[in-house]
Amino acid sequence: MEKLGSTKRSLHDQRALIANLLSKIEIPIVVLIYELDRVDDEEVHAVAQLVRSVMDFPRISYVLAYDGERVAEALGGSERGQAYLEKIVQFPIPLPLATGAEIRRMFEAQLTPIFEDVGIDPALVDRERYAELIKHLIPGILKTPRDIKRVLGMYHVLSGMVWEEVDNIDLLAFTAVMSKAPQTEKLIRNNYQLYIQDGWRDEDYAAYFDEAQQELEDRLKAKIAEDERSPNLDRLMGFLFPQLSPDRREDAASAHSLCYYSPLLTVLRLGLLPGDYPSSEIRALLAKPAIEILEFMKAVIQTDDFGNFWLRLRDVYLSDDFDDAVHQTFWEAMRLFVLKYDNQWPTQYPAMRDVVGNIDDLFDERFFVEDKNIQELGKTILDDLFEMGDVEILPFILRRHFFFYGLFGWAQKPVGPVFLSENQTKELAERVAAREVDRLVGGDLLKSLWVPHVIFLIKDVPGELDEASRAYFDGLVQDDESLPAICLFFSTPKTFSDAQTLGLFFDLDALKERVLRKLASDESDEQPLDPSVRVSYRKIIDHL
Repeated sequence: MEKLGSTKRSLHDQRALIANLLSKIEIPIVVLIYELDRVDDEEVHAVAQLVRSVMDFPRISYVLAYDGERVAEALGGSERGQAYLEKIVQFPIPLPLATGAEIRRMFEAQLTPIFEDVGIDPALVDRERYAELIKHLIPGILKTPRDIKRVLGMYHVLSGMVWEEVDNIDLLAFTAVMSKAPQTEKLIRNNYQLYIQDGWRDEDYAAYFDEAQQELEDRLKAKIAEDERSPNLDRLMGFLFPQLSPDRREDAASAHSLCYYSPLLTVLRLGLLPGDYPSSEIRALLAKPAIEILEFMKAVIQTDDFGNFWLRLRDVYLSDDFDDAVHQTFWEAMRLFVLKYDNQWPTQYPAMRDVVGNIDDLFDERFFVEDKNIQELGKTILDDLFEMGDVEILPFILRRHFFFYGLFGWAQKPVGPVFLSENQTKELAERVAAREVDRLVGGDLLKSLWVPHVIFLIKDVPGELDEASRAYFDGLVQDDESLPAICLFFSTPKTFSDAQTLGLFFDLDALKERVLRKLASDESDEQPLDPSVRVSYRKIIDHL
């Protein structure tokens, strides 16, 4: 049998042969070409030419599904492309008109079964933030049933992988970005550190705050693909990433919001990496007695996993569904964890100091809020910390209140909302200072500290930092064992106390002379200074 494509036949004869064969087929043939608008311009041209060349074969019909504006643009521009389409498409059928309310009903009708399948609380749709997202999505981003199907198809897959680890309203918004703005999603994937509000490296941190000086339009241009820019997408990105909102909000919806390192990386990785801590495991840990939480954390901090563990613990503790019944147990465990048991002077910058700073910040994030019930709980926990003799967390929180009220000579700063009254703050601060100043002069306090918040609190409260205290500090300057430790207290690689503050504790001339002598002998010493101590010494010399 001779092949249809034989060179012995002309194109006209081959066409006639094919037409004859097709005419003998008893059923009509329908060729569906779907999502023509999703391919590149050259492929749109090729498909259009193919259809135009073969569309008049008998018993064959073509159904083309496409976005008219996009295909017309690919075929040579709006007017020229539209004219070309009119020659190909005999009967254009636009999608049925759907109002915003109808689109929303279709959206939620398909969303509910996903919640049921994955195990997400259906009450999610009752939250104020969900209503805000819907305003951004419908009808600006999701305009057709096809849009809904694509976005919710992605959401169904992703939520099954990560729903316990992220804010599911944010995840829904992110799948809309994935579907409708793939180039912008690629920007996020390749430069995630520029979209988050935590977890920066030093250079990222600087870039983030340099960007704070930019106008909103400049920030949007840098973080949304140029070809995908639209007012609707701008608003959706501002919803996901507060730095891109018109008011550059610093707050996020929850600890699981995608503007934070851990949730965003979890989505981009399509789940937790091996060795990460699932939220369910953290919740189970925090339901245990304080001593068991302590033992677990003491074991983890001996490994390289503590950073990942802390990020996950922070996310769980700040989440909306954290069990309020275990707050006090949690803070009892934190107090025990930050106790310095060795009673030795540190000889280098202690990593535990950063851990204490993270714990202090966590208390700040959890209780410096508008919610009166949470504020009352914060008061209770501060009372508990005082009764347990805490000297790491409590002084930090009290000094936040000093700044808010402008107490003890501090200028007022908007660090609130605070949960202690001005009188409560003064009374508790005076009790802490009176109790700890005796331990300070007795030589017990400083060796039991990672951070110097309580020392600064004693300095702040009038009458507590007396001549006996100054004499004690001057004695520490002359001691080779304590000198590195006290310099690390007041001058770390990351912070520095100015000369005025140092002068409240030390004879500055004596301090400078001792530090210069140590630096001079450093190179010839059989045991050279730890680099962190060397940096501390040099910063003191530079500022005195």
